[in-house]
Amino acid sequence: MDSSSLFGGFDILAVNNLLNPPELRKDDDNDSDLDEKPSGAAAMTPGSVGPPSTAVAERGKGASRNGTGYATVPSKKAIWADHEVLPLERTVMEDDPRPPPNYEIVYKQSIGAEDVFLGLNNKTPATASCEDMVVVIDVPDTRREDMQLDVSDDFLDFETPRWKLGLPLSHPVDSKKGKAKWDSKKSQLSVTLRMKREYDFMNF
Repeated sequence: MDSSSLFGGFDILAVNNLLNPPELRKDDDNDSDLDEKPSGAAAMTPGSVGPPSTAVAERGKGASRNGTGYATVPSKKAIWADHEVLPLERTVMEDDPRPPPNYEIVYKQSIGAEDVFLGLNNKTPATASCEDMVVVIDVPDTRREDMQLDVSDDFLDFETPRWKLGLPLSHPVDSKKGKAKWDSKKSQLSVTLRMKREYDFMNF
């Protein structure tokens, strides 16, 4: 097949006008043109694909301001959305000298004879078939009276005079159905949390 039958001279000119509109062209060629940002189709990059960047609060002139005196403008440098960033009170302060203790996250499921011998509930050893998340924290030389534990639906906060642990949970949990057990011989605190994931109704 002859390539000339696919693209004619007018077709190439039309493509050139689409990528480089005539109203944006300049007669003079100088080095200052290289410093200007491209426009039109040439300004598109892989970062242009998808929804616009998250809006952030920024103060400046010429912007519409809300009641706090700050204007909401889109940020091209935003990496995370607001809901993906933990609040300040949930982060471990850099000047806190207490180190995090060793911990382990295991998953637990409830099974019966019908699951072991008959497989009626379609349960598997995968974490998708587990109902509970267990966080085991090793805290040597610690008394139970010195422990403070706070659990929300997506975060576990544990601290003692010697240790401090701020742990974002890998799955959402029901903080009202959790329980904690202290083993004084092993110096371990086991926190059992009932998970509430979106598709749990399909796994149980």
